[in-house]
Amino acid sequence: MKVGKILSPTDTGAAKTHQSGILIPKDQRVLGIFPALDKTVQNPARQVQMWVPELDIFWSARFVFYNTKDLGIGTRSEYRLTQIAGLLRDLRAEPGDRLTFQRNSLGDIELAVEPQLLSGEPDTVTVLKSGWTLEII
Repeated sequence: MKVGKILSPTDTGAAKTHQSGILIPKDQRVLGIFPALDKTVQNPARQVQMWVPELDIFWSARFVFYNTKDLGIGTRSEYRLTQIAGLLRDLRAEPGDRLTFQRNSLGDIELAVEPQLLSGEPDTVTVLKSGWTLEII
C-alpha cells in the first residue's frame, strides 16, 4: 500500500510561510506507515529514517503527535512530519506533486516525489482528505 500527499505551496515552501511540517491525517491506513507513538504522554515523537531511492540516501524526519487537546491541556490534536523541508528542496518538489510513502520489501519507509498528474488519478487511487491519497499496489 502506498499513501501520498498532494503538496501544497505551504508544504514546499513556495508560499513563503512558516509551517511546522506536513499534516498527517488521523486515518489508520496512513498512520500505519509510521511508527506507533505513546499517546498518553504530551506531544510524543519519534525520529523516522526514510529511504529516498531518487537520492540514494536515508533521510531522518520527526513524526510527532501534538496531543494537548486530547490531554485536556491545550488546543492541538494533530500528527505532523517535520524536518522534511530540506529534503523537499533536494527533490525539487513543486506544489501539485505527490509526496508518497510506502514500506519496501526490507520494511523501510520509502519516500518519493511523483510529478503532478495531468490526467487525474488512476483508478487504483482513493482520495482521502487534506490532499492525501491511498493507493493499493
